[in-house]
Amino acid sequence: LLHAESGSWLHLKGVDFADGAARFTIAAASEKGGAVKVTAGTLTADPLCVVHVPAGSDLAQITVDMADVEGETDLYIAFAGDVTAAWWQVAGR
Repeated sequence: LLHAESGSWLHLKGVDFADGAARFTIAAASEKGGAVKVTAGTLTADPLCVVHVPAGSDLAQITVDMADVEGETDLYIAFAGDVTAAWWQVAGR
């Protein structure tokens, strides 16, 4: 499990989106509620998607639509609120 404090982020270099992107799914929990923002290219780019994690201690599997991205790019996953994440995945078109 990843325990991310508010304001922390992950940088995944050279993610290959050969099949594009359509959905982002994460298994996450947050005692007080939180959010997960996914961007491509830079941390400050417009979000590809934002996942709102409801308050609670149980992991919830949450799927949201994601703006399409193609080719190879860096992916950033930023956390607002303290969030625990078990896994995440991107589904192609």
